Amino acid sequence: MIVLCNGLAKSGSSFIFQIAESLAESAGFNQKSLRNQYVPNTFIPYKPHPHFVSFPPGELSQLVQSVPTSQLLVVKTHDPFSQEAAELLILEKIKVINSYRNPRDAAVSLWDAAVKERLTVKEEKWRFTVAPSFQKAIIATACLSSNNIGWLQDKKTLNIGFDRIRIEPIDVAEAIANYLQLQANSFPIAAKYIKNRKDIREYSIGIPERFITYMSLFEEGLSNQLFQKYDEMIELTQDSSIGKANE
Repeated sequence: MIVLCNGLAKSGSSFIFQIAESLAESAGFNQKSLRNQYVPNTFIPYKPHPHFVSFPPGELSQLVQSVPTSQLLVVKTHDPFSQEAAELLILEKIKVINSYRNPRDAAVSLWDAAVKERLTVKEEKWRFTVAPSFQKAIIATACLSSNNIGWLQDKKTLNIGFDRIRIEPIDVAEAIANYLQLQANSFPIAAKYIKNRKDIREYSIGIPERFITYMSLFEEGLSNQLFQKYDEMIELTQDSSIGKANE
């Protein structure tokens, strides 16, 4: 079984991946060994991060077929929703955990990271270039949010909002454990992992509504226009699929 951890950039996707991976590890699934055995190097766009993958069209199905159903392999991706993934979800061949967030706050965090890491041309780490310009970060986030909408719409995907990650990380970990059907053996270890972690924030991404102090009236209007569809999907989702973990 393949577990994809997806999400809007700077929405907590790394956090949900780390929780899912820790759950799988504590259940006896050695993630490094499984990645080395089943994930081709051509699927890994950033070699320093072997857990981050991107699938060429049709290759996700091939990977699913190669991994025994007795194994559980957790990977992170920012690939857009596809018909291939939808069919695999319906057939229960994969599981997907997706994080979402107010895209305006995500844009601030993306811009903040670009400035702090000086990511103006380091395309080996980013699939897009974010110059230290907030407006460019807004546009980049709009592109990423359009990729993420399909996951929010999918009823088989476990969608988790960033605010819930920030406020109720233990509950989020329990929801993920239930969704992966690993709670009996694994949840106490994941809970300990969260308890021992001082802060889930990176570049202060845990602060809600940061965008209010950053946006000009022009940028606010631009954001409202670019993020309209994603805003609508967030309103419809509102962590509704977390309940599926307990079904």
